[in-house]
Amino acid sequence: ETKYSKRNRLKVWDHLFHQYSVYPTAFAAVPHLVRMLPTLDERARVDLLIDIGSIATFARESDLKGVDADIRDGYQASIEDARDMAESVFGMVSLSAEELVYLLMGMAGLSGYSELGIAMESLTDKEFICTCPDCAKQVFIRENENAFLSAAEEPYFNPEVEMLPVKPYEGE
Repeated sequence: ETKYSKRNRLKVWDHLFHQYSVYPTAFAAVPHLVRMLPTLDERARVDLLIDIGSIATFARESDLKGVDADIRDGYQASIEDARDMAESVFGMVSLSAEELVYLLMGMAGLSGYSELGIAMESLTDKEFICTCPDCAKQVFIRENENAFLSAAEEPYFNPEVEMLPVKPYEGE
């Protein structure tokens, strides 16, 4: 049985994907990772499907165009196989709320809905980015003690930013 331990996962992961950047090596590695899926126990399979789904969600089309055609074709074919396997995971293993969100995010990416997957990923840290309906600027919204607060700048990178209560939109 193939092992996909947390330690081995982190070793591999750093060469494929980091802070929402998908490295070209990921496109060559994904078909091999997908072939590993049936050999893993259910828990490791979920972890690997989340990883593969994250790559599919955050991979940019321009990055994919930059790799050789045979690597691109193998990657795209394996994404379809991974999507089918991800669908079969639901109900097989107990998932935490965070794992469920990441698996659904990955399913969106594996199904070609990367923007939806990226939006879903924000559910894990209870921070959302949206567009102001009046000025069209990005607004960062964070849940805090059962209330939603908003800021004009990313609060994670600027902890001193003023956070204001979210009010319902009263426009047309």
